[in-house]
Amino acid sequence: MKIFLDTTYLEYGSDLRGVAQVVYQFIRLCLTASFGENLFFIATKPVKSILSQRFSIPEKRIMLVSRIPILFNSDRFHGFLCDWRYRNISKIADLIIHPEFRTVLNCAVNQVVLFHDFMHFEKPSLGGEKKISRRLVYYHKMRRAVRAKYKIANSYYTKKMALIRFPYLLPESITVLHLGARFIGNTCTRRSPRPLNPNAQFLYVGSIEERKNVLNMISKLDVVLPNKNSELHLVGKITATERKKLNHVINQFNMQNNVIIHGLVSDGELVRLYADAHFFLFPSLIEGFGLPIIEAMSFGKIVFAFNNSTIKEIGEKAVVLAENYDFASWGKEIINFLNNRNEYKKKAELSKKQAAKFSESAMFARYQKYFSKIIASL
Repeated sequence: MKIFLDTTYLEYGSDLRGVAQVVYQFIRLCLTASFGENLFFIATKPVKSILSQRFSIPEKRIMLVSRIPILFNSDRFHGFLCDWRYRNISKIADLIIHPEFRTVLNCAVNQVVLFHDFMHFEKPSLGGEKKISRRLVYYHKMRRAVRAKYKIANSYYTKKMALIRFPYLLPESITVLHLGARFIGNTCTRRSPRPLNPNAQFLYVGSIEERKNVLNMISKLDVVLPNKNSELHLVGKITATERKKLNHVINQFNMQNNVIIHGLVSDGELVRLYADAHFFLFPSLIEGFGLPIIEAMSFGKIVFAFNNSTIKEIGEKAVVLAENYDFASWGKEIINFLNNRNEYKKKAELSKKQAAKFSESAMFARYQKYFSKIIASL
């Protein structure tokens, strides 16, 4: 039996967030699973060096496929011409595992696909594609992916969206398997948490894309931050255009002394920022899963978010929820926590307890059990 894990998406995921993080987790999962000599990896040349250097995977286990044409070389077109590029692999594979939906093949080979979200079909403000041509490309690839024999959704919300978009699917054809955080507070070097004080420190981790709602949050910081000395630290990938928009909003609302833009940071620096923060703000309007929420809770941080998509499913009672755009409710709750240290500590412990359900080891146990059943059936 030959089992192939598709790792080609790593060509676009240099910051280990989102899908790229999940691909790395799948590599570690498959290496620790009992696949033995049956395990192989699909990779492009740039990804091959990552597999060899970071994971010490022998070259004989890496099956190279050509990169997509240079004109289409972006993650938007990841999976372009995959039927042709993967043609030799599809002839010998017994099972292909796709941590990302766009490389599913249009052939009879057994395939597992993980769905992260269906945002491409939502309104542009919620992460959907603005151009009709791109929406059609995504729809074509997604329709092919949902026909894969084995389908995984990373949340019940994602499964619900799949069944709405593709009504012919049977609910039992999609298995919900939650993800896990790549690193969490109780597995990292921990510093003593900063004492809670009126000059509380806040943190946001994620991109600045429209659906994340960060610009809107900054425009309302005067009702969120408890005083003028509080700081909001922004961590995550940011383009030059996004930084320009961000600085414009910061200047417009006189938040120059309150907002610190870090961009991408090392794991060590991210751990320090998580440890130093008192509260984690996550104003996203739609999420397929929300890994930063898990990371923040694992450090005992109180997460503030909006009641939409999968956030309540992942955070349950540990997350402070408000309706979309209701930043004033956040501000009131923050003042309550600052005035009641015992309530703050209780909520922080609840956050840690909730995050433990989504540790990487818990994720590996869920997925290994699932893969074992598939392999036994084959």
